[in-house]
Amino acid sequence: VAGLPAEERLSRGQQKILAGALWLAQVRAFSTSTNERPLLLVDDLAAELDGEHLEKFLGLLSEQDAQRVLTAIGDAEVAGTGLTSGKVFHVEHCRVNP
Repeated sequence: VAGLPAEERLSRGQQKILAGALWLAQVRAFSTSTNERPLLLVDDLAAELDGEHLEKFLGLLSEQDAQRVLTAIGDAEVAGTGLTSGKVFHVEHCRVNP
């Protein structure tokens, strides 16, 4: 970024947005070149992104022809994603509850 490493020039949130954009570009390139449908694992997006950027990233993520697994710390973070389809599982004390 302007001749400097991203970690020296960008905030942590901006770094996460940049990494997410590069990651989505890789997903799209992979899907296009292999005709395979990838499995995307996304861990706790709400930890670094504000509401506006989270919404935009999730919109781009939903456009991918892929199976998606997202993690979040609590129910409020899941509700904040705006995702209404799919299954939600709770993990408590090393047990998965549907």
